Amino acid sequence: MPRVLIRGFRAATLAKVLVLVVVGAVLIYQWPVERQLLTIDDDALTDLYSSTLAQVSAEHEKIRMRIINDAGYDPERAARDLLAPPKFPKGNYTLSPSSEEYVKRLQWQLQVAMTDSPYLRELRATVEKVATHQHPLIGRFPPNLISTDKLAGSGIPDLFRMWAALLPLPLDESLADLLPEAEWAAPARDGAVWKVDVADDHRINAQMSKWIGESNIMYSNGPWPTKWKKMSAALRADIYSMLFEGGVYADSDTSPIAHPYLWGIEARSVLHPDLEVVERILKSHEAADASHRRVWEKRSPVGKEERAEGDKAADGKDTETKAKDAGKEKKEVKEEVKKEEPKPKEKEKKAEDCDDKDADGKCAPPKKSTLPKGQKHIPVYHGHRRTDARGPPYDQTSLLSPDINVVVSIAWDSESTIKLRRWTQWSFGLLKDSARQSDYGRSLQFERYVIAPFHPIFLDTVTTIVDMVDAEGASENERLDALSLSGTGVFSDAVLRYLLVRYGVTPDKLRGIRGPVRVGDVLILQEGAFQAPEFAIDRMIEYIRQYFPMLPGSGSVKYIPGENLWYWGAGYETWKTGGRQLVFHGISDRDDVDKQETEWEEEE
Repeated sequence: MPRVLIRGFRAATLAKVLVLVVVGAVLIYQWPVERQLLTIDDDALTDLYSSTLAQVSAEHEKIRMRIINDAGYDPERAARDLLAPPKFPKGNYTLSPSSEEYVKRLQWQLQVAMTDSPYLRELRATVEKVATHQHPLIGRFPPNLISTDKLAGSGIPDLFRMWAALLPLPLDESLADLLPEAEWAAPARDGAVWKVDVADDHRINAQMSKWIGESNIMYSNGPWPTKWKKMSAALRADIYSMLFEGGVYADSDTSPIAHPYLWGIEARSVLHPDLEVVERILKSHEAADASHRRVWEKRSPVGKEERAEGDKAADGKDTETKAKDAGKEKKEVKEEVKKEEPKPKEKEKKAEDCDDKDADGKCAPPKKSTLPKGQKHIPVYHGHRRTDARGPPYDQTSLLSPDINVVVSIAWDSESTIKLRRWTQWSFGLLKDSARQSDYGRSLQFERYVIAPFHPIFLDTVTTIVDMVDAEGASENERLDALSLSGTGVFSDAVLRYLLVRYGVTPDKLRGIRGPVRVGDVLILQEGAFQAPEFAIDRMIEYIRQYFPMLPGSGSVKYIPGENLWYWGAGYETWKTGGRQLVFHGISDRDDVDKQETEWEEEE
């Protein structure tokens, strides 16, 4: 080999080449993704569809425990990894996979601490549904926005008033098209009356008194009132946000950028396929119950003539005849809900070159663009490529969907900073947070944003607090804070417990998620999903100046048809996120709000 060539391969050069090769291999190499397959055969599936609710529930429990055992789940090790206490004061495991223990624990809470509550019947019904592995009977999403401030409504910043001004307005057509043409999605298209409630300490105490059936919790001497007086204001506010009538929770220093209807759209399910199938069968039993208030069973509306033609093509019967036959026996209701029949080929040929179609399958006039100036499209990208938004799935993961009862976000995932396979997500901020682990209650920690009333997660959180009350874990003068009892600690444990005993999803399945995921009736947004980037906040402020010139102090709104007042987007922000998807929610800190209000005051 020539001497010149040998001289060129020095140590530094070789090191650079080696680094480039390693980096290239990492970028090209596809990390293995665990793929779960359906193991229920056709005969067993046929038997399940004809089984009773009790039989299907027993099969659900059998499959759930099989999944947990196959994963080698250990409750003590799971609690240790999460930095959670391994056991409750009474000795049972904090993260036990036993659904029987879970149900008995909640029933004990109702018997001991909620006997005088006016909501006892609803709470008992919720626990009974968990025992049979069914969704809680929650009903419609309550359009409430909940917040707390020591001065109530008079203490909130002007930008927070944007919630009350914008939430009732209908979504722009380009955004409403992201949701299906279903009855439950009507508030997004037609608008809805929202109740915005900012509670002070007096309102929080009154709500707690109402929930436990006391006249005034501050002047009572029972076990709950005694401990309630020791709790810090932050802990009381945390509990209040779960004791309320359900809805969206937002801190008083936030402002809206994306409508809550659009949070977590197109989240992928992480349930095992076997449980997915059994869940659908359990829902068929729910649909057969005439007292059930859900509307999930209804299909997207189509043209009347098209429905009749499709039904006749299938079995020679029209829709009206089917409806009469179905009314004779409740059990046949589920069987009459079939997949939408394809449109006649003749109509498809006539409209195949259309850019858009109306409900009757005919060519619709082109839509006028309603996007802001300079924005050519709404970025929609959640784990798979989506070329248009005109045909969203019916079971969309919007909080309006009757099957979504809880929306949480991962506030902190310690494994994002230590796993080599997630090296692209590393950043100085994450490393700094990792060094300050003591600031977080758990290594996998959740923040709540939407919770339905009477949900088991709420009841579980309160039950844990009662356990600590009975164990007398605090001295007479100790002030109980939110970090140790609620929010970051106990609430995160309650979420993981529910996912484990209801759906067989272990905590490790939620580590390092890059986009929104769905676990049954719980929607989980990825870490950083609610951290709106600076350009989104700037754009919101620009809209305020244009559409809300009298906003400070008035909250007035001027709705201009054809103009898009909302921003919504999801995608890969930068390579540093490692493909982690961001949803711009509108969480802006107090400094941003104060800065903007100072600018308004200077202009005035």
